[in-house]
Amino acid sequence: MTEAHSRPGALWWTLLAVAILFSVTAQLSVRERSVQLLEQQQTIDELRGQVADLRVEVDSLRRESTRRPTAEISVGTVRETWQRSELARLRRGPPWEGISQEAPGRFSLERATVERARRDTDLVSREARIAPRFDGERLIGFRLFSIQPEGLFDLVGLEDEDVVTELGGVQLTDASTFLDTVAEVTARDRFAITLLRGGDSVTFEYRVLSP
Repeated sequence: MTEAHSRPGALWWTLLAVAILFSVTAQLSVRERSVQLLEQQQTIDELRGQVADLRVEVDSLRRESTRRPTAEISVGTVRETWQRSELARLRRGPPWEGISQEAPGRFSLERATVERARRDTDLVSREARIAPRFDGERLIGFRLFSIQPEGLFDLVGLEDEDVVTELGGVQLTDASTFLDTVAEVTARDRFAITLLRGGDSVTFEYRVLSP
């Protein structure tokens, strides 16, 4: 074969090799691009999942805030509220004025004082502790202790370790009706309290003075 005939053949093979090389390179580029697109799609899917989780969390927080609203209270607001309550207390005077002892075991109370005690149950509950007293499994009354000096219980003659067994003629043998009994009896113009003190039964009488 002459040199003239061999050159076209060599050129043809060279061009074919170059074409194959470009084809392979193009295929590799497409494959790499596909891999990149797949990775990007996976990243996008992960981000979408995170966004969905965040939306669920936000919705949960919104529902929680609706069920349990919060309020921002400044120090100034607290101070102002306390000052108003103190002024109101000073204008009312001592909480339990209008109580006097007429004779041993006999007291008089102004109706306004009784009504104040019926309304301000928080104050009353801080002035003495009350606990059921049982004889075996039978409820026999309610024991008083931690009575505060000059408080309501003290001013009406009650003492620590007194066991109130009867209120207004109603025996206190049912804890579930105790508060209802107190409310009903203190609405009367006269009532009595019977209690155990040092093993003895003692009765106190109370007269409520209407204005």
